[in-house]
Amino acid sequence: MTHRNSFVIFLLIVANSLVTVAQSKHDKTDIDLSNIFNTQYTYIGIPIGDRVYIYRPPSPKESANWSFVSGLTIPKGTITMGGNIRKTTFMTNNAVIFEEHGRYDTLQFQTEQLGFAPRRWIRTPHSTEAEYSFLLGEKNVGYYKSYDETQDRIVWKVSDQFNPNMFVENRTQPLLTDSNNFRRLYSFNPGGIWTYIAALYDHQISFYRYPTWYDTQFADEIIQGEELNFTLPKGCITAFIYDYKYIAVVSQEQIDFYDFDSDQKKWIKANEPLSLYFDDLNHYEK
Repeated sequence: MTHRNSFVIFLLIVANSLVTVAQSKHDKTDIDLSNIFNTQYTYIGIPIGDRVYIYRPPSPKESANWSFVSGLTIPKGTITMGGNIRKTTFMTNNAVIFEEHGRYDTLQFQTEQLGFAPRRWIRTPHSTEAEYSFLLGEKNVGYYKSYDETQDRIVWKVSDQFNPNMFVENRTQPLLTDSNNFRRLYSFNPGGIWTYIAALYDHQISFYRYPTWYDTQFADEIIQGEELNFTLPKGCITAFIYDYKYIAVVSQEQIDFYDFDSDQKKWIKANEPLSLYFDDLNHYEK
């Protein structure tokens, strides 16, 4: 019996060693920091190798750390990725692939559309739909799904027009064009009221607001785009829009979150959500 117990203990030690190896398969230096993104309201996707790992923020009742939720294989040919309330999005040179609950949907570009570079993609974290929009010149041009009576089915359509009942015109104000040297674009929608484009540059994020028909009614409440401009802190590798209203700043060690204080007219480091430290993550499949 003593020998049998010793053998069982030996097997447990070996098994624990294998689990440790599996858990430490990826180091934080393997993280694709430039492609970290927001998805599913408050979740964050972190690309590591050929997979993206999804984490949810800490819960006071469960854990003080960000928790692993699921992992997805990154489709071959992916050059950038993002997400919204329901979907994870992978962009290749000629297609956009949407994933939701393990099901994939692909928007295939035609040859003449291959010039739309990833930097022109206006990432829309507050959307619920499979959609893709980009900045073409001054305009926001988007693909969306809609029922086509002539074909009696749901098809992809393209439009360069915003909702005419809300927006005065389909261009940014002040002027933003695809010739600006931004690195990435985001839709920014604090409180679900005003719509901006947030443009990530090398040293700051600049905000550009779309004028609406309701501006005259809420003139005193409007925050102009230039008031929201955010200087990237020292050590910042990239930044992205998180949960409609936050700026998530990615450094080599962690992700910190900033919220805009409308009274002080400045961005301040948020107490919630808590910073995400890469050293605390268990990025492996359970």
